[in-house]
Amino acid sequence: MQHSSRQHRLPVMLGLAMIAGLLIAGMVASSPSRAADTATVPCTYNGATADVGGHSDPAMKLEGNLVPNFTQATGTLGFQHNPPLAVKGRVPASNATFRAKNGISKWCFSIAYQKNQPNACQSGTAAGASNVCLDARLEGVFDSAGNPSNQAFNLVARIRFTDTKFCSPSPCSGPYTNAGTGTDLDFGPVPIACAPAGTSNICQVHTSANSVVPGSVQNGFKSSVQIFRVRCTKGGAVVCQQGIAWP
Repeated sequence: MQHSSRQHRLPVMLGLAMIAGLLIAGMVASSPSRAADTATVPCTYNGATADVGGHSDPAMKLEGNLVPNFTQATGTLGFQHNPPLAVKGRVPASNATFRAKNGISKWCFSIAYQKNQPNACQSGTAAGASNVCLDARLEGVFDSAGNPSNQAFNLVARIRFTDTKFCSPSPCSGPYTNAGTGTDLDFGPVPIACAPAGTSNICQVHTSANSVVPGSVQNGFKSSVQIFRVRCTKGGAVVCQQGIAWP
């Protein structure tokens, strides 16, 4: 009878062990999703309640969201994404020190050109001046342990400009009367200030191109500026970039 009782208990014990194993496997399988959390809360850009921007009568503007920068998947890649984006990949996602949380984090930027306006971008700007307003707000920045973080970082944008203010042959000091396209450059860095730890967990900056590089925006001539990589840097490493996310 004792032997029979042990036989009856054995399937039950095996069943419990299998359930525990499935639960543990589920925990392991679900853990990478936390590492892939991103800034999913949308931003507002217009009016008095705008998260960023909201400047009066901008002549032109570029606005968007920022998302955490995940390390590029390289080397030996043993995983594959589902179709139709059936690329190889790495698990878990890698983003060690600068994280967001789904449904909480709201990261956004605004670049707005204001032409011939008093107080363009910032109060005290002379009437008739032009400037490019630079704004960023990151609400909900977390460290690798998931704790609110007040780490310092910078905002940088890769730009390429075309105008009629080139001289020849280089190097030269004028006259600047030739049309041309400049080599790509990083505009910045623009320091982003964060609230003290334990307070609002908000990092933001409100400044202008002429405050960062005096004389970079002038009246009197036309220019076309391509802006194709807005990103955050910390200690030389990219920690967030412009992009989109959905929950």
